[in-house]
Amino acid sequence: MFKDLITILEENGKGIHALRKGAQAARARAAAEPDRAAAWTLMALRAEEFIDANERMAITAGQTKTLFEQIATETARLDTAFAGADAGEKLAVLNDIAASLARGAG
Repeated sequence: MFKDLITILEENGKGIHALRKGAQAARARAAAEPDRAAAWTLMALRAEEFIDANERMAITAGQTKTLFEQIATETARLDTAFAGADAGEKLAVLNDIAASLARGAG
């Protein structure tokens, strides 16, 4: 489910172009899947945050790799949480990702 975002990033080179496509896909999934809209929106925001930073100044390959690894970790956590029925687990993962975005991590 959320690993689809990783597939988009991998198929498009894991760079800014891939992140743009990933953000667009995540926004579309948020609109199409209301029960997962918060999670997809957070993933779109994660990609868009990095795109915005890259447009202001050059980003190193290492920073791009770190972001990809962060998105991979977050999507795996979301897949695990949303595969189960525990609403508390879903909320905990969503809160962790939202807090990370609020701190500017990524």
